Amino acid sequence: MNHFSCAILAYLVVLSLALPAKGGDEEAGDSIQKVRVQFQLRSGTTVRGEIRAWDHRVVTGTFGQYAWEELNHRDAWRIGRQFIDRDDYEAWLRFGHALLIVAIEQPPAEARAEQALARAKQLAQASEVSISDRISDVRAEVEAEAMLRKQQAEDEARQQLETVHPEARRWPTAPWPELDAVEQRDARSVMRSDAERLLGQLGRTIEPIETRHLLLYSDTERYEAVELAKQLDQIAHRFAVIMRRNPTRSLFWGKAVVMVFSEEAAFREIQAEGFGYLARPSDVAIMHPVGPKVFVLSHREGERRRTELELVRHFVFGLLHRYESPRRLPFWANEGLAEWMAHEALAKSSWVMEDRRKHAYELIRGDAPLPPVFQVDYGDETWERAQPVVAPLAALLVEYLVEQQPNGFPRWVESIKKGETWEEALKRYYGLTPAQLSERYLRHYRVHD
Repeated sequence: MNHFSCAILAYLVVLSLALPAKGGDEEAGDSIQKVRVQFQLRSGTTVRGEIRAWDHRVVTGTFGQYAWEELNHRDAWRIGRQFIDRDDYEAWLRFGHALLIVAIEQPPAEARAEQALARAKQLAQASEVSISDRISDVRAEVEAEAMLRKQQAEDEARQQLETVHPEARRWPTAPWPELDAVEQRDARSVMRSDAERLLGQLGRTIEPIETRHLLLYSDTERYEAVELAKQLDQIAHRFAVIMRRNPTRSLFWGKAVVMVFSEEAAFREIQAEGFGYLARPSDVAIMHPVGPKVFVLSHREGERRRTELELVRHFVFGLLHRYESPRRLPFWANEGLAEWMAHEALAKSSWVMEDRRKHAYELIRGDAPLPPVFQVDYGDETWERAQPVVAPLAALLVEYLVEQQPNGFPRWVESIKKGETWEEALKRYYGLTPAQLSERYLRHYRVHD
């Protein structure tokens, strides 16, 4: 349990000690007259029987015992007025307390709770008694309980969310089917509907910017969103050229949905609500594949250049998801291609990209041993920490492979996507072992920028 929950529990314990004793038979006070009642539970079950006792937590009778909050709030108000002493301010105070607890899960009950507390205060004043402090204590206790329940619900929801990064999941080698013009048009409509549904969960409506390859939804400045949509479309075009695909045809199922939020909270909420995923604290962008569909989410809070880099990288992950089959490239090639394409798109405007590439050169030309680029994999304990170092080094590896054999690179990727190991495909299309590739690429970049 976190410190916040512990603090609230401690507060409740102290508060319960400070309040007058209210429990069990003592709180029920004088034995109440047998009152026959019928009420409905929130589950829909109808309950009948005689009330024998009650307090602000439960009602007890021949039917057993039920917490007030198990009752439908309308029936809680109706039957309570049947058996409480209407001239007793203590009874109205307890009843108001019970209804405030009901209102935690059934907000309409709050209005009835206020009526009960107002009646308690009115009767107490007639008896020249002040219960304002006690009413305040009741409100504070219920508010603390509501906060604790909310925290517990959030903790439980987080425990049920997916925590495995999408790129680390196991992906099949079955090829994506080709879509004809009609199927592609229908897929675009589905993607638009999905995006509107996801935004609706946040209570938002955003008009998309549509390009050849994507639907961009952004609550940032319109001019900024337009420029971003153009940039991502150009990256998709460049990807098609590198991979020897027709750049005039959509590379996605329908189109990719890209969402860019100005606040981090919306970015995290839509992942939890829409994709059942618990975003990591370090995430500023992520690609969520849902079958053949591609959703790329990002937020703009924090360092802008870093968010641009992460958005482009994950957009490339989306392109790779839809290339040939869902199967992932090895970590270094997946990250390397994404980093290299981000560098191509952003290097002239991003000091972050310049610094990352400069650091890669320094590592290659330095005396310290290089990190085991080929050994790091998604899901490893080290992969998240290794990514900022491995990705720039791997970007140079990918750049080297593309420059050495522009036609061989897409064939190499395609073979991996069909199930061949990357080492076997490297031997087939480049005639190299991993050790030979590493040696040649290092020798090349020690003298070339």
